[in-house]
Amino acid sequence: PGLPFKIASLGRVVEKKGFDVLIEAVALLRQRGMAVELSLAGDGPLLSNMKLLAKDKCGLDGIFFVGSLPHHEVADWMQQHDVFVLACKQDSQGDMDGIPVVLMEAMSQGVPVVSTRLSGIPELISHEECGLLAKAGDASDLALQITKLIDSCETRLRFMDKAYERVANEFGQSVNIDRILNIIFQ
Repeated sequence: PGLPFKIASLGRVVEKKGFDVLIEAVALLRQRGMAVELSLAGDGPLLSNMKLLAKDKCGLDGIFFVGSLPHHEVADWMQQHDVFVLACKQDSQGDMDGIPVVLMEAMSQGVPVVSTRLSGIPELISHEECGLLAKAGDASDLALQITKLIDSCETRLRFMDKAYERVANEFGQSVNIDRILNIIFQ
């Protein structure tokens, strides 16, 4: 209580990552009186555009651009936040993410995740089981999904446990080595 709800996102600052949608969602949450902060880690060709959008929507208040992070610092950085959000969308050239590794990283670090119903993401995140999914490109739906986590510590804790299990059981190194060996030796 009294502390801002801390949202993290990380990736190359390109159209398909949906940072513009996330900034719009944070602006909506703040307009509704919610104390939220957004930390965006990464660099890319749209960084200056995202800074301008953040300034326009929130006056840069509560939105922090932390730049690129060395890989060895990512886990600690993620764990300083209440939720990890990746607002993936299809870009103007038709490009989109498959299953972003950064979502697996957040899930393996015990950070609740919110992303979008796009491409392979629902294969990783089962909606309302181990995370939440919003409609791609929809800032209002993204804000709604984030609000569900702001409103319920119990939901955050449940997702943390389920997400960790999901990544370990479906995408863990030993699981995949066993799968490869089974294919080779059958």
